[in-house]
Amino acid sequence: MYGNKVHIKDWKAIGESVQGASHLRSGKPCQDALLLESLEGQKLLCALADGHGSERCKYSKDGAELGVKVIHWFWEELLKSHSDLFLYEFLSQTKDIDLPKALEKEWKQAVKAFHQKSGRQEAESDQELWTWYGSTLLFILVTKQLVFAMQLGDGDILAVFEGGETSWLLPYEKQYGTETYSLCQKNAWQYFRSFLAPLSYYTTRPQLFLLSTDGYANSFISSEGFLQIGEDYLKLLKQKSSLYLESHLREWLEEATRCGSGDDITVAVIYTTELEKGGC
Repeated sequence: MYGNKVHIKDWKAIGESVQGASHLRSGKPCQDALLLESLEGQKLLCALADGHGSERCKYSKDGAELGVKVIHWFWEELLKSHSDLFLYEFLSQTKDIDLPKALEKEWKQAVKAFHQKSGRQEAESDQELWTWYGSTLLFILVTKQLVFAMQLGDGDILAVFEGGETSWLLPYEKQYGTETYSLCQKNAWQYFRSFLAPLSYYTTRPQLFLLSTDGYANSFISSEGFLQIGEDYLKLLKQKSSLYLESHLREWLEEATRCGSGDDITVAVIYTTELEKGGC
C-alpha cells in the first residue's frame, strides 16, 4: 500500500514531500523520495531518500526514487521467509554487516539496470555511474513487537514520548560542510547506522516517530529548535486531529523551506492510534 498516508492496527503515518524554495526559483526538480507502506497489514514501513542534486550527481532524483523502491523490494522479499517470531533475532544478527551490504548491493544493481534501460550515456566506470545517482537513505519499520531503523547519510529520525520528550533514535551525526555519506560510495554499507529494540524495551513506548530529510532540520536555527517539533506535532495530534495535520503539513513544509533552508523537505509522521481524534 503506497501513498502519503498509511495505517496498521496500532500505528498510522502521514507524509509529504515539497520542492525546495531555491529549487523552485532555479527550476530544479525535487530530489527527495518518500515511501509509506503497510506490509502484511501488520507492519508499517517508511523510507526517505535525498538525492544529492549536485552537477556530479546529475541523476540523483532517480537515485533517490530507486532507494525507496529497493527498501520496498527488500522487505517484501525478506518477510516472505522470516516470520514475526524470528524477525527480531534475524535483524539483531544481520543489522551491522549483512543487511547493509545487501541494501548497497541491491541499490547499485537497480541503478545499473535502470541506467541501461534509460538509454543514457555510458559511464566510464561503475563508480562514476553510482555517483551520477548518489543519494542518502533512511527508513523505519514498526511492528507490534519491535522498532527497527537504519540510516545512511544526513536526515533525522526522532522518537517522541508522552510528555513531549524528543530525541534522535539514531545517534546524531554531523559531517563537515555539506558532505554526507551516500549509497554511491564504495563500501557504503560501512556507514549505515541502525537501531533495533522490542517495544517492550520501553517503560513507556514512543507516541510518535518523525523522519525527515535534512532540508527540515536545516530550516531551524539550532538543533534544540528542531527537536521542539516533536512536542509540537504530539500536541497537535492530541489537541486537533490527524486530519488537521494531513491538511496542513504541506503548507507548513513549504513555509519551512521558504523561510529556512531553501532545500527540498520530506517529512513522515508515524504516530500511535491512541493519539487520534479525527482519524485519517
